[in-house]
Amino acid sequence: MFEFKKQVAPVCEPNQRELWLYPTGSCISIDPHEKDHGYGPYINGVVQNKETGSKGTFLVELSDYCIEEALLLINQNLNFEIRHNGPKLKPLALQPKEVIETIEGYRTMAKDTVLTSEDDDLINENSVESEIQDFKEGYQNETIGILENLISSHAQKCSDLGLPMFMSVCIPPSKKYKK
Repeated sequence: MFEFKKQVAPVCEPNQRELWLYPTGSCISIDPHEKDHGYGPYINGVVQNKETGSKGTFLVELSDYCIEEALLLINQNLNFEIRHNGPKLKPLALQPKEVIETIEGYRTMAKDTVLTSEDDDLINENSVESEIQDFKEGYQNETIGILENLISSHAQKCSDLGLPMFMSVCIPPSKKYKK
C-alpha cells in the first residue's frame, strides 16, 4: 500500500568552494575594496599554489598592512595562517625576506615623503605667520592713527565748547550746546 521513496541527500553543495590548505603561495591579485563585517577592516586577494596550480582567496587585515602595501604583494611568494574559514596573510615579520624588504622600503619611502611634506608645511606656516604678523603691525599702526584722529577731533570739540576734555565724554553728541 505505502511505498517509501528513497531520497538521497547530496553530500556537498555544487556551489561550495574548497578551502585553501597550503601555507604558502604566490599572490595573483588583490581586491582593493575595503570590507568590514564587524571583525575589523580587511581586503581579499587571490593566491595560487605553484605545485598544484590551484587558486584560493585569502584575507589581508588592514591592521597589519595598508591597501597600498597589499598591492605591492602581487607576484610575491607569501606565507599564510591556515584557519577554519580560510587562509589569512601572516604578519610582516613572518613573511619571506623579499616581501619584508619590499614593504619596509615602501614604509620608509612613505615616511620620508610625509616628513618632507611636513617640512614644507612648516615653511608655509612660517610664511603665513610672518604675513599675519605684518598684518597685525599694519593694523595696529592704522588703529593708532584712527584713535589719535578721534582724540584730537574730540579735544578740538571740547575746546570749541569750552569744556575740559573729561567732560566731553559724558555729553551726548546729539545735544546742541550754546557757547
